[in-house]
Amino acid sequence: MCAVRDNYQVWTEWLTLPRVALEMAVSINTVHAWVKRRADPLPVRYPPGNSKQGRVYRPDLNDWALRNFRKEEA
Repeated sequence: MCAVRDNYQVWTEWLTLPRVALEMAVSINTVHAWVKRRADPLPVRYPPGNSKQGRVYRPDLNDWALRNFRKEEA
């Protein structure tokens, strides 16, 4: 997500689950399934006292995606 402030762009490192779905080109239901799976779930963090608006740290998403979607080399 990008915000323009004083003529420069600021990229947020924390992504909402709908934003993860948008960036990964999948449905929000797929993202929720990734969060709930047992083997290597998508690392999501919830703000204290808020169990519904999870956030994913962009570097964690990048690492997770590389682990889970890298094609096997022949």
